[in-house]
Amino acid sequence: MRTSWKLHGSGHRRLDDGWAELHRMTEDWTAAWSDNNGFHLETMPERAPVSTQLWAWTPGKWLRVRLDPPHWWAALLCCGAEQDGGDEPTHDSWSTDEEVTQPRIDRVLHWDGNDKRIQQLRSPNERLLEHEIFRLVPLRSRPTTATFIGGRDSLPRSLRE
Repeated sequence: MRTSWKLHGSGHRRLDDGWAELHRMTEDWTAAWSDNNGFHLETMPERAPVSTQLWAWTPGKWLRVRLDPPHWWAALLCCGAEQDGGDEPTHDSWSTDEEVTQPRIDRVLHWDGNDKRIQQLRSPNERLLEHEIFRLVPLRSRPTTATFIGGRDSLPRSLRE
């Protein structure tokens, strides 16, 4: 079984140019971002949030968006396992693509309740265990990279353990 990984880039875009397109492509994905109202973990927002970073994911695809109004940039990491029939994005929004080796994948650990450096004030501690989040870091030959995040169910089955 061979798994291929590709990294796609949107290039520099204006918020009024392409966000609706990006939303249509990802509207049913899980998205995560923080703003003045707290941390959000919900479907992709229809409008660009007032935030600097947004992550979104669906099985086999992970999106990272840098927001710097009036502009945005996005990177899309795709995994296509031959047995899963993984498909490549065919959307015109992606101007560059690069094959990459399998990214480093790490489970995101939450702060322990006894750390006393940071605490969760608005919800019970059990809420932290509702979502198992992973960090994916593509290993590139260039010195720049982007960190992607996604839920456990977004990973290929062979990498979920």
